[in-house]
Amino acid sequence: MTFSDGSVFDATAISEAHSTSVTVRFPHGTEVQVASPAALTALKILAWRERRADNPKDALDLATILTAMSESPFGDSVWNDDAALEATGADIFAAASCCYARLAARPFTRHDGQKVLDILGDPIQRPLLIRQMRTAMAGDLIDAYLTGFAAGLA
Repeated sequence: MTFSDGSVFDATAISEAHSTSVTVRFPHGTEVQVASPAALTALKILAWRERRADNPKDALDLATILTAMSESPFGDSVWNDDAALEATGADIFAAASCCYARLAARPFTRHDGQKVLDILGDPIQRPLLIRQMRTAMAGDLIDAYLTGFAAGLA
């Protein structure tokens, strides 16, 4: 979708995130459907591509989410993911990134999932994303994410 100011909205990953959404219950019984943490990572990568020049927020959010995936309650399933642990030398942070990237990729078509892979593999965008993530682990997290996402699309 193109807006009158020339900006473009790419809806890639919206239906994928919806298909894997989770229910969150708030006090007083209010329930809402939200993107799963795995789906949120792909949404953040795609949003970063659109907004990176104006604001590094999506890169910072991605770093926070990927790091949190190694902690409870998410980390427990990572310790049981032999493929992710093997692919990352048992680095729990990178293994979590790999594991949840694989989950994030599953609802994508190959065509739409390629958009995420293209961003992470691009020689200009990749180093900028890593720099804007502002963590020493960013390169390892992105390497692991790329491995996991590609495996999830296969």
